[in-house]
Amino acid sequence: MSMSAVQAQGGGRALVHPINHIVEIPAAPALGRWRAQLDLPLPLKSWTRTVPAVEALALIDAAEPGLELSAWSERAEALLPQTEPAYRQTLVRLVERLFVQAPDGVIVEAPLLKLLHGGTERRRHDLYYAAYGLAHPWTLLACRQVLLPLLDRLGDAAAVSIEDWDHFVLRFGEPDATEASRRKTRSTVIGVLQQLGVLEREANSAAPTKPRRAAPDASAFGWVLADQLALELWGEATLTWASHISDAAMLYCLRPETAAELTQGAIRARVLKKAEVAGAPGIAISAAWGLEPQVAAAS
Repeated sequence: MSMSAVQAQGGGRALVHPINHIVEIPAAPALGRWRAQLDLPLPLKSWTRTVPAVEALALIDAAEPGLELSAWSERAEALLPQTEPAYRQTLVRLVERLFVQAPDGVIVEAPLLKLLHGGTERRRHDLYYAAYGLAHPWTLLACRQVLLPLLDRLGDAAAVSIEDWDHFVLRFGEPDATEASRRKTRSTVIGVLQQLGVLEREANSAAPTKPRRAAPDASAFGWVLADQLALELWGEATLTWASHISDAAMLYCLRPETAAELTQGAIRARVLKKAEVAGAPGIAISAAWGLEPQVAAAS
């Protein structure tokens, strides 16, 4: 089972039937590609618990394939500088749930862990925030409902006020959430989007934020594509789907031509494989994901 499949069971991204065999897609303004259906368990719970990237990456580095999960947990707690045991244990559990796979109590070299261990600083940053952001439905929802529509309409002139973000959280969040939890959700969403490169903000927390099209590492972009294909139990997709309406294209608020270039970069980096899908150029995931496209197609 892929990491995102585990996340979906625990409240992460919802399972959506793919339309990844689509070959021809109209121009983005005519299609409204960011309006693709999202099967989300609304209202969404507040996002008040965060995982610091520096500490999380240190724990990820200690997650060696073949190491027993219990031994890693002990090692991970010892790496954390906090003196409060409850905080350390919570952080270890969160990192384990999001980044470490140990189906039989032994850590395995899953695709995400392998990329994180062998990546450059930029790749590790982009992979971490992609996986972290996608584990929370707020992230993709914000890209689809707020950032992409503004970018497609206004480009670099687009802006989102703090009041707009408050309205977004109020619209999709739990109606009985406290004001403090709504503010924390707002700041967490904005912070993750900033780290993904799709939002700029000033030091003044009350100033409007500015949507931007990101420039992610190609391997990180490819991992998001592969993760979605593994989650949806399909394993392959057309290049058109990947560049127009995939989670990766939406997460980074990309123009289709930029997403297509990044897809080719992910193929060159061997994060994805070339494939022919419905008679059109496509992509496929490797056997490392535990899913073979032809098996999924026959089921």
